[in-house]
Amino acid sequence: MIVNQSPFPPELDTKKCSAYGGLNIHWSLPLDSGPAKSFRLEYQLIGFYEAGSSANEAVCIEELDVPKDSRVGMKENHQEWICGPLVEGSGAAVASVTAVSPASAYAVRVQAFGPAGSSDYSQELIIYTTPAEVLWFRLDDRSGYNKDSLELSEDRRTVCSQAPLGIVAQLAERPCPTGTFLPVDHIVGDFAITRGRHAWVVDVDPSSCVVRVGVVNATKLPDWFSTSRQLSSPRPSSGCLLARETTVRKLKRCGCVPWFEQDSGHDSGSEEVETAQPSLLITIARGRLFLPRGQTVSAAGSTNMATEALPLPRRLTVCLDHDEGWVAFYNSDGTPSCFCRRLVDCSGPVYPAFGMLGGGKLRIHPLDLG
Repeated sequence: MIVNQSPFPPELDTKKCSAYGGLNIHWSLPLDSGPAKSFRLEYQLIGFYEAGSSANEAVCIEELDVPKDSRVGMKENHQEWICGPLVEGSGAAVASVTAVSPASAYAVRVQAFGPAGSSDYSQELIIYTTPAEVLWFRLDDRSGYNKDSLELSEDRRTVCSQAPLGIVAQLAERPCPTGTFLPVDHIVGDFAITRGRHAWVVDVDPSSCVVRVGVVNATKLPDWFSTSRQLSSPRPSSGCLLARETTVRKLKRCGCVPWFEQDSGHDSGSEEVETAQPSLLITIARGRLFLPRGQTVSAAGSTNMATEALPLPRRLTVCLDHDEGWVAFYNSDGTPSCFCRRLVDCSGPVYPAFGMLGGGKLRIHPLDLG
């Protein structure tokens, strides 16, 4: 470090920067930089993205085309740079801006100020807010979840599954009779959504056996948290996942990882006309994400009706529109993209919902990400 030298441009930490409940920007000075006494964050709204207008169709968010020279997104909204907070410090620092809009793209940059002068601006970072207002909630420790299998963290934002995998391993070794199902340990959020559009972000440990993420109507909770935990039934209960002979073959093919499909409430395959479900969850198993049957957006933008397996993103966003009656799932790594959108029964209160089978871990992001 040269004392009489102006500071070098700050370096943004792209792994820590986020836009969850606001812009949370992290940076540091290069090791050979001149000293700094303070930093200033600047940000600029450069565009919006949309989830589409039809609740009957799965939609894919197109990537925002934001060239540096024009700053034009899907909808042009060119603005001047806005000065954010002035942060005192000489090295690594962080600043937050809460006055941001959902479903938007922002450019951010940072400038350092030292005794010998100011630095140039840092490289600009494009960052995307969640598709709706962030929902603040914790996992409900009074909902009747299975305390023998699930362990909640002290802040009630992390849950671990300690359930043994013996029954899953047995299914991979021999066929199971039709109607056999595996009980899933469910847990819900402690906030009931009754109106509006809300979003939340979930981290799932990629080594988890089976984790389910989605929403549930309050009318289904009595079934989920029933004290009966049978291992077989002539008809699977609404709170459990069906495991038939075809499941056994898929278990063997993908290394004892079950392929679970959305419980539609019918014995047959998926119908051509989608109906609103009392619960809608996607399945994550061994680092892969399995979408429920229905119209699915492929990488090429086409749709099909088959269940599809995709790589698990580092951050998964759930967005519920209670007024329009749909839930959508987004990849939150980099430019947001929509995996799928399905109809869900919003005739009453709807809760964030999670299910776990076998060892696993998931965390609900707090608002102060870092």
